[in-house]
Amino acid sequence: MRAENVVSQVKDGVVKITAKKGVGSGTLVSPQAILTNAHVVEATSVVILEDAHGRQGRGRVIWRHRRMDLAVIKALESGWDAGRMRVATQVREGEEVLAMGFPFGQGLTVTHGIVSAHSVKNRLGVSHIQIDAALNAGSSGGPVVNMSGEVVALSTFKSDGQSLNFAIPMEAALRCASNALNQAAGNSALCCPACGQYASGHGRYCMTCGACLDVDLDAIGGVALPEPLLVSQDTAERETENLDVLQTRPGQHDPLATIRQAIIGLLDSLGVDSYEARMERNLWVFLHGSINGEIGLVENRQSSSTSKIFVRCCVIPLPDKPSLAFYRKLLQLNDEFLGNPSFSVDAGNMVWLSTSRPVEGLDGTELSVLFHRTSELADKYDDELLDEFGAELGDDQAE
Repeated sequence: MRAENVVSQVKDGVVKITAKKGVGSGTLVSPQAILTNAHVVEATSVVILEDAHGRQGRGRVIWRHRRMDLAVIKALESGWDAGRMRVATQVREGEEVLAMGFPFGQGLTVTHGIVSAHSVKNRLGVSHIQIDAALNAGSSGGPVVNMSGEVVALSTFKSDGQSLNFAIPMEAALRCASNALNQAAGNSALCCPACGQYASGHGRYCMTCGACLDVDLDAIGGVALPEPLLVSQDTAERETENLDVLQTRPGQHDPLATIRQAIIGLLDSLGVDSYEARMERNLWVFLHGSINGEIGLVENRQSSSTSKIFVRCCVIPLPDKPSLAFYRKLLQLNDEFLGNPSFSVDAGNMVWLSTSRPVEGLDGTELSVLFHRTSELADKYDDELLDEFGAELGDDQAE
């Protein structure tokens, strides 16, 4: 199919998203649901939508997944045209693609390129498609389509290198967001105010983290909205506090609440948004300078004194062809550390340095020492392992 025919077929399904922190793009996957990147709608509840013909409307963020960098927006007005969107079932290196979006908040733009690689992992171990079609600030969330008019991926970020641009495979994005997309056609979906995961509006407590969902959803940002789906940012912060004094079952004191507050306090002191970093009840994932880190709790509900806290820092990606000497080096270091901290390799081929200890007797000062010791060692061995064995870190994210 000629490029102009592909654009004509797909363009009605591409929207501009004006959010609190800037402008991005989105892909209509149904008349009610728009798929975009989480960083496009960061700290935003309600957005303005606009299509290629200038039609405007409102949308509400009903789901975010920070690690995958995905979000779902429900259109609050009817009549949006998803175009003739079809999803590609396979991606081939070298095939021609078009990237569509609204860079810098301007009109719909189309750039041309090829798929350079069909599986490239970022620092969080998430697979992306690498393309050389140009992306700019504001392109994030727009579709990357092949010359058959099938959506291959969602534009996500560009690197500082020339023609190094990345997109989330569309099939993976739809699988990850399937619950939220199904609920976008109904009236009972919302983002949990504490963990940010999709939650049913019929229960009082989030099934993921236990946060109370029994809040007033009728007004968002001072604007009355029909079919309420999402709490305001202020309410979200209050409900995040509620999470740390309640168990999943109401009325039961949580003995680890103090530890969770210490984690939040540490992240705040680092300038990390603890609300955005919180993936689950007991897990925070964040970037701080050169540190890609995780802090979490391994909770024993029968005996909280035996629960543990862990700090993990990503050191380097696994070299393309790791040698036996590389693995011996990691094992040697683990022996020297007596197993704590310790190096490990995850399923995404990333090398991590982890430290853990029992939570009993832990306070904010000791947690800070634990984090800084782990991050300093990760920085140290980042340099040593790179010098000795070679590996390339991922690229910085761009809106």
